[in-house]
Amino acid sequence: MLEIAFFDAERKQRFWMVFFICLMVSFGLGFVNYFIGGISVFLIAFVCLAFSYPITKYMRELNFKNMDRFYYKKFFQRFDQEIFIFWAVFVGVVIGFYLTNVIGLTSDFQYEKSFVGALNGNIILDNFFYSVFFNNLSVAFYTFILSFFLFSGLIFVVVWNASIVAYYLFSLNSHGLATLTGLGFLVHALLEIGGYVWAGIFGAVLSHRIAVRYFGYGKLPSFKRKKVMDRTFVLDCFLFLVLSIGFIFFGAVVETL
Repeated sequence: MLEIAFFDAERKQRFWMVFFICLMVSFGLGFVNYFIGGISVFLIAFVCLAFSYPITKYMRELNFKNMDRFYYKKFFQRFDQEIFIFWAVFVGVVIGFYLTNVIGLTSDFQYEKSFVGALNGNIILDNFFYSVFFNNLSVAFYTFILSFFLFSGLIFVVVWNASIVAYYLFSLNSHGLATLTGLGFLVHALLEIGGYVWAGIFGAVLSHRIAVRYFGYGKLPSFKRKKVMDRTFVLDCFLFLVLSIGFIFFGAVVETL
C-alpha cells in the first residue's frame, strides 16, 4: 500500500508527501527492526528495500520522459525532479531514524560510531578540508559506479548517509542541541548528498541511455535511439560531473568552516 502511495506522490511531484512517507516508513520499520535486535544496518537494509522499487520505477519513467522532450527543456528542468525526490527521501529518513534512536528502537550503532569516530579524528588534522573533500569525492565516484550497474546503489548511499546524520544528532544527547546543530549540519549534508545524487543520476542516466542506444531497451524507433547519446547528452554528462564535484566542494567548505 505504501509503495503505491509513494509512487503516486512521486508522479504528482508532491515532494512534501514523499518526505512524510519516508519519515513514517523509516520510523515504522524501526519497530520491526527492534524485535530482531535493533541493529542499525538491518534498519538501513529494510528502508532501502522499501524504497527501491517505487523510486527505481519512477526514475525509469523520467528517463524515457526526458528523452521524448529532450530539446524542449533546459538541463535543470529535465532533472530537477530527481534531485527533489532524493532530498525529500534524505531528510525524511534522517528524521525517521533520529526518532527511532530517541525512543530506543535502535540500540546497535557499530558502523555509525566507527564512521563518526573517524570523522572526529580527522578534525584535528591540518589537512581536514582535503580529507573531507577527497573522501566525499571517492563516495561520489563509487555512487556513480553503483548507479551505473544498479540504480538501487544510489538509494543505499542516500539512506546510509541519512543514518550517519541521524546518529550524529542522537549522539549529542540533547534534543535542543540536536535541533540547532542539525540545521547547520544539514546544510553541508544536503550539499554532499546533492553531489552524490548528481553522480548517481549521471551513472543511472548513462546506463539507461547505453541500454536504449545499443541494446534496444524500451523499443524506441531507430531515429530516436540515435538521438539519446548525441552532443546535447554529452554536454549533460559534463554538467553532471561539474555539479557533483561543485556540490561536494562547497559541502566540504561548509563542513570545515
